Amino acid sequence: MYEHQDEILLIYQNTHLLDRRSRQVILARVEGFMQMFDKLLTDAAREAGVPLANSYLAANIFTFLPTMIALRRWGVARVGPEVTISGLTDFLTRGMGFPLPGADTARPGRRPPLATVVPTPKPVPTPKRGAARRRTSAVKPASLAK
Repeated sequence: MYEHQDEILLIYQNTHLLDRRSRQVILARVEGFMQMFDKLLTDAAREAGVPLANSYLAANIFTFLPTMIALRRWGVARVGPEVTISGLTDFLTRGMGFPLPGADTARPGRRPPLATVVPTPKPVPTPKRGAARRRTSAVKPASLAK
């Protein structure tokens, strides 16, 4: 995901600009990808003895959630790639009902607290004084309309 985040962002931001036929081609490719993940998750759940109520929905969640690396790069950059990947992996694994590697068998789904692995988040840069701010609306907020 990190390697292709620019391409992912481009696709999500610009697919609506394509003509109908081109959009259908992309959606057909996505559907093929979803079917592959649906089968992969179904087989893994069966092998692990984990009930999977709706494998197609699970496949959609499983494939979409990692796109936050591209779509929310401004947010996940604070914790860094290793922590983001580890956190997403653990979240998806637990959410699907699979046991985490190294989990405490007395307390299924438990792992040492993330605080033992997560570095201190990087501070969010603040805008420089006098930096131009882009307005997204021509309407003044009520608090400024006085």
